Amino acid sequence: MLPRDLRLLIRADVGPRIGTGHLMRCLALGQAWKSIGGQVAFACGTLPGVLQNRLTKEGFALFSIANAACDGTDARETCEIATAFAPDWVVLDGYRFNDAYQSRLRSVEGRLLVVDDFGHGRHEAADAVLNQNAYATHLSYPHLKADRLLLGSKYLLLRTEFSENLLDSEDKHIVNSVKRILVTFGGADPENVTLQTLKVLDSFGKSNLVVDVVIGASYQHTEELRVFKKSTTLNLRLHRNVDRMSSLMSKVDLAISAGGSTCYELARFGIPTAVISIAENQKPIAKSLDEKGVAICCGHYLDFDGSRLAKTLRQIFGDAEKRRSMSRCAKRLVDGNGSSRIARHLSSQLYQLRAAKQSDFDILLELRNEPEFRAMSFSPQFVSHDTHQQWLHKKLTSPNSALWIAHFKHGPPLGYVCADIDNQTSTCNFSICLHSSERGKRHGPTLINKATRQIFSEFDVDQIVAQLKHGKHASQFAFRKAGYSNIAPTVVRSQTAYQMAFDRSLLDGEEQSTRPRTLLRSA
Repeated sequence: MLPRDLRLLIRADVGPRIGTGHLMRCLALGQAWKSIGGQVAFACGTLPGVLQNRLTKEGFALFSIANAACDGTDARETCEIATAFAPDWVVLDGYRFNDAYQSRLRSVEGRLLVVDDFGHGRHEAADAVLNQNAYATHLSYPHLKADRLLLGSKYLLLRTEFSENLLDSEDKHIVNSVKRILVTFGGADPENVTLQTLKVLDSFGKSNLVVDVVIGASYQHTEELRVFKKSTTLNLRLHRNVDRMSSLMSKVDLAISAGGSTCYELARFGIPTAVISIAENQKPIAKSLDEKGVAICCGHYLDFDGSRLAKTLRQIFGDAEKRRSMSRCAKRLVDGNGSSRIARHLSSQLYQLRAAKQSDFDILLELRNEPEFRAMSFSPQFVSHDTHQQWLHKKLTSPNSALWIAHFKHGPPLGYVCADIDNQTSTCNFSICLHSSERGKRHGPTLINKATRQIFSEFDVDQIVAQLKHGKHASQFAFRKAGYSNIAPTVVRSQTAYQMAFDRSLLDGEEQSTRPRTLLRSA
């Protein structure tokens, strides 16, 4: 595991009006943080028992906010919890955590991530701002530097059940005739749009239509649904507090959903979806998904028109090719790795890569001569003092090389990262060496991710390539976790070498736009 003090504190709430979306997407971030070896705690107001159990079952600590009003008293309580827990990052997800609240959090040690959907503050106190929505661009935050922004659907917070590789290889089978529908309007649905939608479906008179209805912990109209179920001709199945939504989603032909995070979960499965927004912040989500061909926007609940919805649904039912197109667009939009990307990005901020100096001579020589490192090297012989001196001089003086010493927080050196540029092919050969005491602690993927971005920021190259000795399975896993892909093998010093590569095109648009025109390093 990573050091015990790699900690994440999440401040999020649920309620009859705000639903469960903020908490559930933060649960996804918690899962990703835990997967890289970190510890996670939630600070919340009163939670329904089922959600308390969900968090503790995931292995997260849970702190109670006595006055969860998102005001000064709330901020003071959160600061006290943060002081006790000592997080490396504090996450705020909720529209009432305004700029004043965020500024209060600066009084505690640790960095601040604010999750935003529509610009509910300027977020100038935040170290990072996340807007996971498909419509998010830097234009929404012109006053913030690009390196503080995590924007767009590649950063979607989806739980581990939506990141399984099986979903990548399978296209959704689109049936000619819709037989099973999922209806879900979040954990609260205060206006009971669920029932209004079911009445529209009931008007179709299709007794063979299976309708799975999902209601959450804060839903307060259960009795009305039960009464309706006794009179409808629909094959109605009610599901409350579903632990694994992915299992249910995988079985349906069509979904009718609110415009929250569930839309993106459905997109991950390639499920054609009709969207009715039930909150102001959901309007741009529904609009953007419609424009991208992922879903059909059916308006806002305040303008609910049963006859118009019925007409739209009949059209979707009867157009299998339209549903196939929606499914393909949805699968292209969501790859399920957003939570992992965010966790890697946040944890990478806890690492430092400083330029190596001559005074690092001894630690570098020690690292190069470690038996484990030499066994994995294409040049396994012992490195002499003179050979090392020549190597270090070349790395420190060549404009086509970079050598960085890696640290976690302000601790001792973890190892080094080396980059060598080939100007003719516009590529970089990249290698990493960790001290034997630090191997197996999951530093690798995060350090590789950080070094990759640093190389692209300093050098005008199109691709970074890592050459790995045959059998280095742990290294291959680390590079793959950092986003690298296998390319054709090569031969290094008469030995077969696996090659893994990362293209500049895989970076975010803002990072690509900062591409240097020439080499930034000089002799």
